Amino acid sequence: MKTIHINVANKKAIFSRRDGELVCGNSDYQIKFTFDSEWADYTQKTARFVWNGKHKDVSFTGDTCAVPKVTDTELLSVGVYVSDLSTTTSAKIPCVRSILCGTSVESKSENDAPPIQEKTITVTENGSHEVLPDSGYVLSKATVNVNVEVNADPVLQEKTVTENGTVTPDSGYDGLSKVTVSVPMTIPDGYIQPRGTIEVNKNGTHDVTEYESVYVDVPETIPEGYVKPYGHKEITLMGSYDVTNYQTAAVEEPNLIDENIKKGVTILGVVGTYEGESGGEVAGYTLSGTWDHTNGAWDSTIRQDINGTVTGSNEFINGTYSFTAIECNTDGEPGIYFYNGSDMVASTLAHSVYGATIDFGETEQEVTEEFYNWFTSAFAKQEDSGEDKTYTIHSGIYQINSVFDDNNEYIIYGWKNQAIEGKINGFNSYTDFYFTAMRAEQYGLWFYDYQGNYGDINPSNESYSGTITLTEPQTVSSGFYTWWNNHISL
Repeated sequence: MKTIHINVANKKAIFSRRDGELVCGNSDYQIKFTFDSEWADYTQKTARFVWNGKHKDVSFTGDTCAVPKVTDTELLSVGVYVSDLSTTTSAKIPCVRSILCGTSVESKSENDAPPIQEKTITVTENGSHEVLPDSGYVLSKATVNVNVEVNADPVLQEKTVTENGTVTPDSGYDGLSKVTVSVPMTIPDGYIQPRGTIEVNKNGTHDVTEYESVYVDVPETIPEGYVKPYGHKEITLMGSYDVTNYQTAAVEEPNLIDENIKKGVTILGVVGTYEGESGGEVAGYTLSGTWDHTNGAWDSTIRQDINGTVTGSNEFINGTYSFTAIECNTDGEPGIYFYNGSDMVASTLAHSVYGATIDFGETEQEVTEEFYNWFTSAFAKQEDSGEDKTYTIHSGIYQINSVFDDNNEYIIYGWKNQAIEGKINGFNSYTDFYFTAMRAEQYGLWFYDYQGNYGDINPSNESYSGTITLTEPQTVSSGFYTWWNNHISL
């Protein structure tokens, strides 16, 4: 049995790898799905296989299902759904036509079957009964009429027992109608009947086995040196005071002046108005909004407590994660690490080929000057132009025109990966290399699959005779859309 591997994450089904080609007309293939945690609660699932405008559903449990016989096609689409309409995109699996493709042998329907038959039987005895179709038929419906006589008047027995144990009717009776229990009480050896009340007037452990009840009357014990609090003590806000022997104490609030308190800060009900010597807002560094990782700026280890989310679609960050702190660490393998409390929830290499998008929300968050300077050199803020930030590239077979400008310099979109699905052929002898992301940068064009494997095109020593195939329309950012239209054509 040959296995095809499909990864399912964030409702996207992506073809990963396979044990050999999928040849049409064969039925010895199976698909092994790798599901993310979203599917953990679903036991029963259905895989849908689509080819040549038709489909076939296969129900399965666990993570593996059989592949139905696929005929006369070069591409098979596979997705998964469950009863509450949770579903995925389709993964694209290349196929190879067999020698029988297009012939009557392969085109014969898998559903060709003998004629169906409905059958009815009547059962008059208890037990197992088999319903079989007539010769040459298969059953579509079986009706069983049950006509078994039941004794409406069972014979019941009344019984009296004097010992503990299971009570059953005697032979000849169908059951019991009444049971009278008359088992004498057994008193253990050495048993003493509890009676009376004992009074306990001191702390400790007491044997009260022979008494029905206990009356506790332990007098209050005053610790040595104890002084009963009394009186009232007035104290000021500042300083430390011993108020052990006082019943009450009062804090006399100082005369707080609003102009001596930072603007927006409240102390004991007084709202501050101080804005600094030069007026205006208090000097500080804040971050908000959405930022893209654009370059690998770092020269020291730095950490900042700040709230937000980080989103990525590569082998380092795949999904969206909430964080309460960011750390750029140059020890060992340099990287950017995201923490939620004490737990590291995501990380990426410090160089930005594996870029990430960070969202701090709309509220300004205060950071140190050192962190602000590092962050703004490594990330670029997305500006809200009021227009849509995504565009659609249509499906088709594309050719690279050029990735150089008039000065023979590489024209790049940036370091950040763009999520886009397709395949490349011809470049650097690649044949049907399927990718889920690509990047244009100073070393050429890079294509990545779901597992982080890559294919590259170095324009300095590559011809442009290869092709890029998009089987479905792709949604991309405005910047990548502009770069694509300037350098790629149908």
